[in-house]
Amino acid sequence: MDIIKTVFPCIPAPRKMRLQTSLTGKQRFIAEKQPLFSDQSASYPNEKQPLLSTQEASGQIVTAILTAKVKGPSLDSQIKGIIHQAGGWRESLAASIVSAFEQALQKAFELKEALSPIIEDALTKVMQAGRQVKDFAEWFTEEHPVWTGVILTVMALGILWLTWPYLLSALGFGEIGIVEGEFCR
Repeated sequence: MDIIKTVFPCIPAPRKMRLQTSLTGKQRFIAEKQPLFSDQSASYPNEKQPLLSTQEASGQIVTAILTAKVKGPSLDSQIKGIIHQAGGWRESLAASIVSAFEQALQKAFELKEALSPIIEDALTKVMQAGRQVKDFAEWFTEEHPVWTGVILTVMALGILWLTWPYLLSALGFGEIGIVEGEFCR
Protein backbone atom coordinates (compact mmCIF):
# COMPACT_ATOMS: atom_id res chain seq x y z
CA MET A 1 0.00 0.00 0.00
CA ASP A 2 2.86 2.40 0.73
CA ILE A 3 4.30 1.82 -2.75
CA ILE A 4 0.97 2.77 -4.32
CA LYS A 5 0.77 5.92 -2.20
CA THR A 6 4.33 6.82 -3.20
CA VAL A 7 3.76 6.28 -6.91
CA PHE A 8 0.28 7.81 -6.99
CA PRO A 9 0.26 10.63 -4.41
CA CYS A 10 -2.70 12.26 -6.12
CA ILE A 11 -5.11 9.52 -5.06
CA PRO A 12 -6.86 11.11 -2.10
CA ALA A 13 -7.69 9.45 1.19
CA PRO A 14 -11.37 9.72 2.21
CA ARG A 15 -12.15 12.82 4.27
CA LYS A 16 -14.90 15.40 4.64
CA MET A 17 -14.86 18.69 2.78
CA ARG A 18 -16.86 21.83 3.48
CA LEU A 19 -18.50 23.62 0.59
CA GLN A 20 -20.28 26.96 0.75
CA THR A 21 -23.52 27.22 -1.15
CA SER A 22 -24.85 30.56 -2.26
CA LEU A 23 -28.49 29.46 -2.14
CA THR A 24 -28.87 28.69 1.55
CA GLY A 25 -25.70 30.13 3.04
CA LYS A 26 -25.29 26.99 5.14
CA GLN A 27 -22.27 24.75 5.12
CA ARG A 28 -22.82 21.36 3.64
CA PHE A 29 -20.56 18.41 4.11
CA ILE A 30 -19.87 16.06 1.24
CA ALA A 31 -17.56 13.10 1.16
CA GLU A 32 -14.79 13.05 -1.39
CA LYS A 33 -14.57 10.26 -3.91
CA GLN A 34 -13.33 7.02 -2.37
CA PRO A 35 -9.66 6.28 -3.11
CA LEU A 36 -8.82 3.93 -5.95
CA PHE A 37 -6.89 1.54 -3.69
CA SER A 38 -8.22 1.08 -0.19
CA ASP A 39 -7.77 -1.70 2.30
CA GLN A 40 -9.94 -0.08 4.91
CA SER A 41 -13.59 -0.91 5.29
CA ALA A 42 -15.24 1.17 2.61
CA SER A 43 -18.79 2.38 2.80
CA TYR A 44 -20.95 0.12 0.68
CA PRO A 45 -24.12 1.12 -1.13
CA ASN A 46 -27.08 1.35 1.23
CA GLU A 47 -24.67 0.66 4.11
CA LYS A 48 -24.86 -3.08 3.36
CA GLN A 49 -21.92 -5.36 4.02
CA PRO A 50 -20.50 -7.32 1.08
CA LEU A 51 -22.16 -10.64 0.33
CA LEU A 52 -18.87 -12.54 0.07
CA SER A 53 -15.86 -12.52 2.36
CA THR A 54 -12.40 -11.99 0.91
CA GLN A 55 -11.55 -15.70 1.18
CA GLU A 56 -14.82 -16.81 -0.44
CA ALA A 57 -14.46 -14.32 -3.28
CA SER A 58 -10.85 -15.28 -4.02
CA GLY A 59 -11.78 -18.97 -4.00
CA GLN A 60 -14.65 -18.39 -6.43
CA ILE A 61 -12.50 -16.26 -8.75
CA VAL A 62 -9.71 -18.85 -8.88
CA THR A 63 -12.23 -21.66 -9.43
CA ALA A 64 -13.87 -19.70 -12.25
CA ILE A 65 -10.54 -19.09 -13.99
CA LEU A 66 -9.22 -22.63 -13.53
CA THR A 67 -12.42 -24.28 -14.76
CA ALA A 68 -13.06 -21.93 -17.70
CA LYS A 69 -12.90 -23.55 -21.09
CA VAL A 70 -12.56 -20.34 -23.10
CA LYS A 71 -11.56 -16.83 -22.12
CA GLY A 72 -13.94 -14.10 -23.13
CA PRO A 73 -16.71 -11.78 -22.04
CA SER A 74 -18.59 -14.45 -20.09
CA LEU A 75 -15.58 -15.15 -17.87
CA ASP A 76 -14.96 -11.42 -17.45
CA SER A 77 -18.55 -10.75 -16.40
CA GLN A 78 -18.49 -13.70 -14.00
CA ILE A 79 -15.31 -12.40 -12.32
CA LYS A 80 -16.66 -8.83 -12.19
CA GLY A 81 -19.84 -10.13 -10.55
CA ILE A 82 -17.86 -11.96 -7.87
CA ILE A 83 -15.75 -8.85 -7.22
CA HIS A 84 -18.91 -6.74 -6.94
CA GLN A 85 -20.38 -9.19 -4.43
CA ALA A 86 -17.16 -8.95 -2.41
CA GLY A 87 -17.50 -5.17 -2.18
CA GLY A 88 -15.00 -4.18 -4.87
CA TRP A 89 -11.26 -4.46 -5.32
CA ARG A 90 -9.11 -4.23 -2.22
CA GLU A 91 -5.49 -5.01 -1.61
CA SER A 92 -6.43 -7.89 0.69
CA LEU A 93 -8.61 -9.41 -2.05
CA ALA A 94 -5.78 -9.25 -4.58
CA ALA A 95 -3.34 -10.84 -2.14
CA SER A 96 -5.86 -13.56 -1.33
CA ILE A 97 -6.36 -14.31 -5.04
CA VAL A 98 -2.60 -14.64 -5.59
CA SER A 99 -2.20 -17.02 -2.65
CA ALA A 100 -5.22 -19.07 -3.79
CA PHE A 101 -3.68 -19.35 -7.28
CA GLU A 102 -0.40 -20.53 -5.79
CA GLN A 103 -2.12 -23.21 -3.74
CA ALA A 104 -4.29 -24.37 -6.64
CA LEU A 105 -1.36 -24.64 -9.07
CA GLN A 106 0.77 -26.49 -6.50
CA LYS A 107 -2.02 -29.02 -5.93
CA ALA A 108 -2.52 -29.42 -9.68
CA PHE A 109 1.17 -30.10 -10.27
CA GLU A 110 1.40 -32.48 -7.30
CA LEU A 111 -1.61 -34.49 -8.43
CA LYS A 112 -0.65 -34.28 -12.13
CA GLU A 113 -4.13 -33.06 -12.94
CA ALA A 114 -4.99 -31.56 -16.28
CA LEU A 115 -5.30 -27.79 -16.18
CA SER A 116 -7.89 -25.79 -18.05
CA PRO A 117 -6.94 -24.79 -21.60
CA ILE A 118 -6.56 -21.14 -20.56
CA ILE A 119 -4.02 -21.93 -17.82
CA GLU A 120 -2.15 -24.41 -20.05
CA ASP A 121 -1.91 -21.75 -22.78
CA ALA A 122 -0.61 -19.15 -20.29
CA LEU A 123 1.96 -21.57 -18.86
CA THR A 124 3.11 -22.52 -22.36
CA LYS A 125 3.63 -18.85 -23.26
CA VAL A 126 5.56 -18.22 -20.04
CA MET A 127 7.80 -21.23 -20.66
CA GLN A 128 8.49 -20.10 -24.24
CA ALA A 129 9.35 -16.59 -23.06
CA GLY A 130 11.68 -18.03 -20.42
CA ARG A 131 13.47 -20.15 -23.02
CA GLN A 132 13.84 -17.13 -25.31
CA VAL A 133 15.39 -15.06 -22.50
CA LYS A 134 17.77 -17.92 -21.64
CA ASP A 135 18.78 -18.37 -25.28
CA PHE A 136 19.37 -14.63 -25.69
CA ALA A 137 21.46 -14.47 -22.50
CA GLU A 138 23.61 -17.38 -23.68
CA TRP A 139 24.07 -15.83 -27.12
CA PHE A 140 24.90 -12.40 -25.68
CA THR A 141 27.53 -13.77 -23.28
CA GLU A 142 29.22 -15.72 -26.10
CA GLU A 143 29.14 -12.88 -28.64
CA HIS A 144 29.90 -9.96 -26.29
CA PRO A 145 32.02 -11.10 -23.35
CA VAL A 146 33.37 -7.60 -22.64
CA TRP A 147 29.93 -6.03 -22.50
CA THR A 148 28.76 -8.88 -20.30
CA GLY A 149 31.61 -8.13 -17.89
CA VAL A 150 30.77 -4.42 -17.89
CA ILE A 151 27.07 -5.06 -17.22
CA LEU A 152 27.80 -7.50 -14.40
CA THR A 153 30.36 -5.10 -12.87
CA VAL A 154 27.85 -2.24 -12.90
CA MET A 155 25.22 -4.50 -11.31
CA ALA A 156 27.65 -5.63 -8.60
CA LEU A 157 28.62 -2.02 -7.85
CA GLY A 158 24.96 -1.05 -7.67
CA ILE A 159 24.24 -3.81 -5.18
CA LEU A 160 27.28 -2.79 -3.15
CA TRP A 161 26.14 0.84 -3.19
CA LEU A 162 22.67 -0.17 -1.95
CA THR A 163 23.96 -2.44 0.83
CA TRP A 164 26.94 -0.31 1.92
CA PRO A 165 25.22 1.36 4.92
CA TYR A 166 24.06 -2.01 6.24
CA LEU A 167 27.51 -3.54 5.84
CA LEU A 168 29.12 -0.68 7.74
CA SER A 169 26.60 -0.89 10.58
CA ALA A 170 27.14 -4.67 10.76
CA LEU A 171 30.86 -4.03 11.16
CA GLY A 172 30.21 -1.65 14.04
CA PHE A 173 30.28 1.79 12.44
CA GLY A 174 27.51 4.27 13.17
CA GLU A 175 26.62 7.62 11.62
CA ILE A 176 29.13 9.52 13.74
CA GLY A 177 31.86 6.90 13.97
CA ILE A 178 32.72 3.66 15.69
CA VAL A 179 30.01 2.28 18.00
CA GLU A 180 31.31 1.23 21.41
CA GLY A 181 31.17 -2.46 22.17
CA GLU A 182 30.92 -3.53 18.55
CA PHE A 183 33.26 -5.59 16.34
CA CYS A 184 35.77 -2.89 15.41
CA ARG A 185 37.04 -0.76 18.31
